[in-house]
Amino acid sequence: MTDAEKAYKAALQKIGRVRRAGGTALDLSGESFSVLDTVPLQIAQLRGLTQLDLSGTKVSDVSPLTTLTALTGLFLSKTRVRDLSPLSTLTNITALCLGHTLVTDLTAIASMTRLVSLRLIATPVTNLAPIATMTELEWLHLDETQVEDLRPIVGMGLLATQKGVRRALFYSNTPATQRDGALLRLSQIEDPDDSATQTLAYLNTLPPWPEPYTPETSGDGSPPAPIGALLEPPAPLPAVQAAETQIRTLLRNALVTQATAANLSEQIARALHGVQATQGNELAPILQMMAEVGEVLGNLADDPITSGDPEREQWLLLRIAQLEAIIERLTRALRDTEQARLAAEALSKKDGFLQSYRKSLGTAAGVGTVGLIGVGVPTAADYFLGADHPLVTAFLTVMGRLPKV
Repeated sequence: MTDAEKAYKAALQKIGRVRRAGGTALDLSGESFSVLDTVPLQIAQLRGLTQLDLSGTKVSDVSPLTTLTALTGLFLSKTRVRDLSPLSTLTNITALCLGHTLVTDLTAIASMTRLVSLRLIATPVTNLAPIATMTELEWLHLDETQVEDLRPIVGMGLLATQKGVRRALFYSNTPATQRDGALLRLSQIEDPDDSATQTLAYLNTLPPWPEPYTPETSGDGSPPAPIGALLEPPAPLPAVQAAETQIRTLLRNALVTQATAANLSEQIARALHGVQATQGNELAPILQMMAEVGEVLGNLADDPITSGDPEREQWLLLRIAQLEAIIERLTRALRDTEQARLAAEALSKKDGFLQSYRKSLGTAAGVGTVGLIGVGVPTAADYFLGADHPLVTAFLTVMGRLPKV
């Protein structure tokens, strides 16, 4: 009997115990269920179930939950769930956790009008319009999602003034904060209730969604660009499309993958060590994004990758999506001549950088040119995203535009 079969049998037994006891809560999370990849159909017998936790399992198909209409709490974090359509009948849910899943479309949960808490941390979600009418919502976690426009949340309960209600809104490390400098500042307010209040005040000064608006400043240092005018949900992230095949190669070459990630992360850290900050405690925007690339690669290197383990596919896909999003921002920033100049000047002022660069890569990359290729970022992009990926092509194209120093 395989480990997955053992986990399935244990789940069946636990479902049986809850049914016989008339219980209302079922917990199938934890180490003993970490390899569970199928929800037993017998779960449909638990019509009185109000709490269900499948966190940390390998479950991807949630269709067996369709009839569990008494559910008020559903926890699916760190599962392989992508399709939420089977959950559209669960209109009594007040707490839903989808963090670290592959969910991109929230349309199916628009019927959950009683939701009070929704956690979407580190998902590829881009569009909040389907949940814009959730007037009961008090807690919304969007950290590390791909949400670009926050204006659909204006009508949500979490931003409604209610005496005695503690609200929470988290949206750090999102395209919304990267593209709008005001939102970046508001996302860093420590008190979540205060952050929600001030975010609402700011959003109410903007044209209503989906009319475009251009922020005064961007959060990542690139030139401000129009946000909005998206009448349809954005296309899925390139990582979701591209990583499906590329990820197989990374898993088959697990040791090389981790060694490469460690090497490139170290190269980036070494190149940036000693570079003077230009914006408070941060590097020039382009170099700061480089540091983020190094951090993601470092995470890839530190977390063991086991070839042949399907769970790693989801983990790698999320990390690649994160890497890809940073490189996309970096590519956009490099198109700004002023930003590229600031990055080049910051590197050129670091003792020994030019000499080291010219000695190791000057001939290949062009003598006298301070190119960020010198710290291996394009190589990382090529290896982790695939040589034919459009972001790699764009990235390498802009590298040649960096100024000479």
